[in-house]
Amino acid sequence: LPGNLEFAEAILDATMLLVPMLQSPVEMLKDRVGVESADARLLRDKFSVTMEHASGLVRSFVERWEAGELNKYEQASYLRAALDRRLKNEHVTEEALVGISFILLAASVDTTSSLVNWTLLQLAVDREAQRKLAAELQRELGVGGSLTPEVTQSGRGQWLPYLRSVVREVHRMRPSIPVSLMKRTAAEVDMCGYTVPAGSLVMLDSFSPQNDPALVPDAHEFRPERWLPDAVVARKGTAAE
Repeated sequence: LPGNLEFAEAILDATMLLVPMLQSPVEMLKDRVGVESADARLLRDKFSVTMEHASGLVRSFVERWEAGELNKYEQASYLRAALDRRLKNEHVTEEALVGISFILLAASVDTTSSLVNWTLLQLAVDREAQRKLAAELQRELGVGGSLTPEVTQSGRGQWLPYLRSVVREVHRMRPSIPVSLMKRTAAEVDMCGYTVPAGSLVMLDSFSPQNDPALVPDAHEFRPERWLPDAVVARKGTAAE
């Protein structure tokens, strides 16, 4: 669709700006006192581009929904369900739909590319995992078969277990977002020997626990087999669950 590349590039540029800004006490102080820095202005411009694109997508979706032209994947989408709720007089405004669409689209750009890049890299250096995955795909899809939307949508329960395990292991070792979203403490909290005052912004680390050898055996090794159904069942009730 027109604007998709511009949208993705704007989100990537905004992410590159936002991360160091969140780590900068100076930026935090300027924001607190209402002073807009040059980076903050540029960030606002980038987000304006992405919001305009999200708004266009929602308007197009609504028009096709009203005309009965949605395909079967769009019929099963979150946006279609939100439009159905709006018909039932629930408070779902077009502004809210645009905001939700913006968040979903923005969150999918960098996270998806990061996961794909790390998956290709891990498979490139682990020939055995590459061989097992190729064998599974050829067995299920046939030589030269493709993971088309129709094929993936018809996936069954534990279908393609090794592919699922590869993706989960990449997520464990190289999460797309290594930190959680920030939260502001409602009250003073004692955490691991530190006192966090009320009203503090806290960002929790999601990378370390899933790469901690005390919790994950051989945590430094790329081992998709740890996510196969039998392995998951076997470690229930342990620290590695």
